Amino acid sequence: MAITTSVYDGFKGSLCAALTNIPSGSYYVMLVTSSYTFSAAHRFKSDVTGEVVGTGYTAGGNAIGTVSWTYDSGTGQWQMLPSAGSVTFSSALTTWQAAGHVVYDRTPATDATRPLVCYCNYGTNLPVANGNFPITWDPTTGAIILF
Repeated sequence: MAITTSVYDGFKGSLCAALTNIPSGSYYVMLVTSSYTFSAAHRFKSDVTGEVVGTGYTAGGNAIGTVSWTYDSGTGQWQMLPSAGSVTFSSALTTWQAAGHVVYDRTPATDATRPLVCYCNYGTNLPVANGNFPITWDPTTGAIILF
């Protein structure tokens, strides 16, 4: 299974327009089905369709928790590193599946103003296993590599 991560082009614009604040943003991860089609032009949460619906899943997803942003001077890249290392959707006692997830900043008041950060495509539909759907980030490379 090949997993790919793509940063939304609008995220960089959101940074420049001060619509998101990297160190103090309230970052969330939401699950999407295979009906979602990634577009680099998507900019806000309201642009995302195909969010998972089902018992044990809350619309809008789960909080990632505290994140740190680090700069790798060797590669010249910024990385988002969630301190918890993972987010688990618990008590998922249904048969829903997710084909990917979207990370976004939930700090602004409405979905039409909440900046998207990145999309992770799992390459296949992943089912709930033993009542849980975990997302784990590599502690070295983090959730995303920006630019």
